[in-house]
Amino acid sequence: MTKGQYIICVIFGLSFAIPGLAFFLIGLCMFFSSFSIGYQKTNIPGSVEQSIMILDENGYLSTEETEALEQSLTDFRDHTGIIPAVELTEDATWQQDYITMERFAYNEYICHFDDEYHLLVVYGYGDKNPQTGFCEFHYETMWGNDLSKTASKKDENKLIDLLQKQFARADGEGVGGAAADAFNEYLEYFEAKRFSVDGGRVMNSAFMLIFGLPFLGAGLLVIIFAHKRYQEAKKEGVKTYRINGTPEILTCDYCGCTYYAGTVGLCPHCGAPLKASSEKA
Repeated sequence: MTKGQYIICVIFGLSFAIPGLAFFLIGLCMFFSSFSIGYQKTNIPGSVEQSIMILDENGYLSTEETEALEQSLTDFRDHTGIIPAVELTEDATWQQDYITMERFAYNEYICHFDDEYHLLVVYGYGDKNPQTGFCEFHYETMWGNDLSKTASKKDENKLIDLLQKQFARADGEGVGGAAADAFNEYLEYFEAKRFSVDGGRVMNSAFMLIFGLPFLGAGLLVIIFAHKRYQEAKKEGVKTYRINGTPEILTCDYCGCTYYAGTVGLCPHCGAPLKASSEKA
């Protein structure tokens, strides 16, 4: 094997090994990050405003409801590190300018907060349904992007389920108390978290590992095999002997380096085939 062939084989092997190694390392990181022990509180920078916000411009909540809700939100913030905020409005108000409440909630988030450490819950009062007798309502949660370490998608869905249950029970009355109960229940769930496994993340990591290992293995095998063959060729290329007691020095036709006549195998410098004597073939 010539030196050029060796280099080509190494490059070919690396073209498999490097992507395989990248997939393998990413999968390994994803696998270990799938497991969590206990809960992790969000560390909020000192520059972030951490006061509790309850926006109730139409005065839906009584003083007692407001105080109870503020206490629940404060406990939630102190234990999780997430800064909660609640906004109460009417469906008719946000539906004038927005197709979905999600868009309205997103706009309210960026208007009130310039960080990604807040959790905004927007509740919209609707009209009573004449057929069912229940009051229609809409709500939306908007989570800051920097809360992922504290609240996974599963945790977000947990709070959404609790809010849905409590708001449905309230039926348009005592919405503040319903929100407070939902946050209190979520806090109990949050503090009870122990060892947990994110099944979806484990599956994704397994796919990355299984996909990366064959490429990594194939690339390494090519490189190892090429290195072994190249070393063997170099050893063959340095075997020399004297002719009639006098060594004759020849020049390699490929790289121009000199070697002794009678050298068996390949040029020790470039790995090209050698001629045994000065005679032309």
